[in-house]
Amino acid sequence: MKTILLIEDDSELLFSLATGFNAAGYTVIPKANVKAALSAVATGVRADLVVVDEDLPGIKGKDPVTLLKQIIPATPVVLLSDQVPQQSYVRWVNGEVSDLLIKPVDIADALAVVRHALVRERIGWIDYLRRTMPQNVVYRLGSPR
Repeated sequence: MKTILLIEDDSELLFSLATGFNAAGYTVIPKANVKAALSAVATGVRADLVVVDEDLPGIKGKDPVTLLKQIIPATPVVLLSDQVPQQSYVRWVNGEVSDLLIKPVDIADALAVVRHALVRERIGWIDYLRRTMPQNVVYRLGSPR
């Protein structure tokens, strides 16, 4: 059973995501802020995936992900955001976060993103791309289309 560290300050969204993830068979560690999440990790709590809000009280933008990656660098992170600002998209493309979830979050979409993030982590990005990309299409990162 996989464990998700869920960090969200909106109590309704935290509850609904935790309930949905639990119903899908995941163990969920819900936290309302990064400080509580980091404290849990420091005391030995292990997670297979982190789902974190981009806009938390007292810490905004890239800081939540940066702090988490310093302590648990190998754990994939899914970012929750109200919108897709350019900096979030760039961080996603650069591999700092595994995926983005845009609010309002549909639980079916959230579960799909979580499953994909965990699969990519288990089999690795290259194998994931080989399995999901059409064989007859060549992708070159950074080149114009």
